[in-house]
Parts: sequence; C-alpha cells; structure tokens
Amino acid sequence: MKHYLFIALCAPIFLFSQVKIEYGVNISNHFPEELKGQQILQGSIKLQHENSEFLRSKSELHRLEKFYVSSLNYTLGKTKNLLAAEELFFNGDYDFETPKREYEFIKKGDTLFRDGYPILVNDKIYMETEVPHINEYGDVAVDVDGNEVYLLKPYLLNIYDRITQLKFNETWSIDSKGKFLKTLHYYAIVHPFERDGMLLGLTSLPNALNNPLPKVNAKSLFQTFEYDVFFKDIENENDALELLISPSYYHYIYPLEKSNFLKPLFEGVRTGTIDIYSLDKFDLNGNPLKIVDNKSDFLTTKQLIPEIDYETGDLVIDQDGNEVYREISDPYTTYDVVGFRFLEEWYLDEKTNTFAKTVKYYAPVFRIVRYGVLVGKSPLFWIKN
Repeated sequence: MKHYLFIALCAPIFLFSQVKIEYGVNISNHFPEELKGQQILQGSIKLQHENSEFLRSKSELHRLEKFYVSSLNYTLGKTKNLLAAEELFFNGDYDFETPKREYEFIKKGDTLFRDGYPILVNDKIYMETEVPHINEYGDVAVDVDGNEVYLLKPYLLNIYDRITQLKFNETWSIDSKGKFLKTLHYYAIVHPFERDGMLLGLTSLPNALNNPLPKVNAKSLFQTFEYDVFFKDIENENDALELLISPSYYHYIYPLEKSNFLKPLFEGVRTGTIDIYSLDKFDLNGNPLKIVDNKSDFLTTKQLIPEIDYETGDLVIDQDGNEVYREISDPYTTYDVVGFRFLEEWYLDEKTNTFAKTVKYYAPVFRIVRYGVLVGKSPLFWIKN
C-alpha cells in the first residue's frame, strides 16, 4: 500500500488508500466432495465455498476455458516469467515455498512447459498417475529388493471439466462517494490436484495477464456473481501461525492499513453522503431498496447487558425475581469489518483477451458480537457502486 502526498497552496491532499489482495471464487459445481465446506487459505482471505454462486452449465465453463487459453497464450507472448501455480495440500502441511517461485513457461507446438515439465497439452491439463510395470510374463515387475515397480502414465483432462475456481490478484480502493474500485492484475484457473487417484488439494494453472478494457462491451457479459471475500484474522491461531511462517505470501492487512482503506466508507455512511440499501427489501425490478432513515444506526451495534449492583457486585433482580438488563450502543469500527460481499457482472471479451469485472453492489461484512462473545459475521447493508 502506498500513500501519495501532494503539497498544495492550501492543504495537503491524500489519494485514497489501496490494498492488494488475492482471492478465489468458486465457479463450478464440480467442486470435489472432499473439499466442499472447507475453508481454503489463499492470499489474504478465507474462501467459504457455500457462499459462492456456481456457473450453471458446461457451455459456460467451456467458453471460460477457451477464453483463458487464448489469454494465456497472449500473456506468454509478452513474458516468460509468470507467477507460480500454488499447490494447497489438505492431507499434510501447506507448501509455502511453491507460491513464491517464478517459473519459466515455454510453448512448444501444442504443449506448454513449466520449467521443462508439461502442464498443458492440446489445451488440456497434463496429469500423471503411477501404474504397475507389467513384465513380459504378464506379472508385476519387481526390483532387486523385491518391491513392485511402477511407471508414470500420462493422461489428459478437459480444463472445463476440472475448473473449480477463478483466482484473482487485485488492488482495491474506496473513494469518498463510496465507489469501490478494483484493478485486476492477474487471474488463473484453479482445479483439483490429484495423484494416483488421491485428492491432494487444489492447484492453479499459470496466471494470465489482464488488460483492462477502456469500455465494457455489454455483449460480452459472461455471468453475474455474488460472493464473499474475507480478510485473514490475526486473532485466529492458525492464521497467526501461517503469517509467521510466510508473511509476504499471505499479505495480512494490518489494522492501520485496513483503517485507512475503509475510512471513506465509514465517514460517508455516517454523514449520509453514501447511500445504503436493504439486504432483504426490493423494488418491483428486484433491486435493493434505498434505506432513508437512521442510516448511521447501521454502523452501531446494540446489546443488552445485565445490571450490576456496584456496591455488592451482584446482579440486579427485579421484584419478580428476574435479572435486570439495560441496552448499550457501541459504534462499529474498521476493526469489525472482516470482509466484503460483492454482486458483480463478469465480462469476457474474446477479441481483446480481456477479463473485466463490474461491481454492481458491495456490502461490508461485520463481526457480530453478543455479550462480548463473537457469534458470527454478516453483511448489514448494500452499497450501490
């Protein structure tokens, strides 16, 4: 994140703070049963699989596959060093080194090589599995120690049959009018990583470079998506451990960084310069209704706490023998924002190899606390972008 300061005749002017983030969105109902419902750590967020809207047909996945391959070939024509495809293992420890490496990708004929190893052949995913080596007598061959000998057998898979997610590398900012700006730098297709029929986790194919369109072509609309992106929680023991092991990869957003990023949103909602919209009330066209009254109340949490007799330290009891409670109000702060929900339109422009996303609505997701105990997280309102 960078802050730029311009010295003017009157007062200094600050550009809005930016944060860099990497995350994945589930796009396929072919997601492996073994991983459904799990949280997958990637970039600076957690992915909640049950919150994503899937693509509805194989034809959409096939179009995405062809577009991705075309974009990848375009990118390879501009650079040979791309970000590494990460492998996320669920049956063991995370491989923290792989995501930080850069690989050399070379296209020879119909085969794309990563550091000399084929990963795509004829635009299909190249995989290998171990099979027993059968000798001339029809038996499984054994080595000098009596162990069975296995050979690696390659096989190819359609990308669109294996797509589970799209991974994005972006820069975010919010201006004083509540406009949420996303700059998409790279994206990649993510698919299950298997070896010998065993699911080891997920891996992504090479990142394709994005070229932002000067104007979105309505005819290239691909799909409308609603999904959540969560920041990593430093208070979570597992997250904290991962940050210690590999802080540069997970891009933890520090409190001051997050506060500066969210400040325009909080100020705009509290002062009324940013309109907010209902999560559960809609007009006749299905659009969220604008919230007119008491907008600032949505940035305040109300709780009932028991009355305490400060002389005795005991709970106050009424004449019917019931505990007495009083309502208190606490303002939400930027600390309480744990992520965002987005409603977006995605565009694929095959002529320019450009992937574009337009945020229609977004909603900050807040920590929900009751009696001092974290009970969950939830968006409280939409903001029209």
